[in-house]
Amino acid sequence: MSRRTRPGTFLRSTLFVLFALQIALSPIWGSSVALAAEAPPDVKADNILVADLKTGRVLFSERADDPHIPASLTKIMTMYVLFDEIEAGNVSLEDTVSISQKAWATEGSKMYVLVGSKVKLEDLVKGITVMSGNDACVAVAEHVAGSEALFVDRMNAKASQLGLKDTHFVDPHGLSDENRTSATDLFTLTRAYMASHPEAMP
Repeated sequence: MSRRTRPGTFLRSTLFVLFALQIALSPIWGSSVALAAEAPPDVKADNILVADLKTGRVLFSERADDPHIPASLTKIMTMYVLFDEIEAGNVSLEDTVSISQKAWATEGSKMYVLVGSKVKLEDLVKGITVMSGNDACVAVAEHVAGSEALFVDRMNAKASQLGLKDTHFVDPHGLSDENRTSATDLFTLTRAYMASHPEAMP
């Protein structure tokens, strides 16, 4: 992959709030001087998990195991499955991918690939990570597994392998409200993805 390719951009941006919150709270949890907090921080979120990405230590959480809709965070698992397949030698970033009618017609955020066109897999990765392209997710799924449904099966198999008990996917891009995960599962998924595929990080 060229130096300009940044498949970790999407992942890093989605975790920005988590890291920013951790930095903001570091005077409470990370200082060598013991400071007393009168009460937990008031965070306007349904699910909260503040943790050390390197060690896995959870610093603060509220309702972290409650299932919620992951939306575009679904793409983290899509990227994980894709890079597993690349590592296994089943596909390559140099592959040319044919864009189907289904991929082209996918709603939501797009990289605007044209039906019938040929797009390099590396460029579809950029479309997912930089533009959150739902059309690129479908194109990748069809190229890797033969169909979107079979690719989703691989996503759920990976979730089971990682022990993500509150996670289930029905699509590779996150458009469906039937996708489910939890803050705890998302943290586990993210750490596993980064550890397994450091080549996908910028």
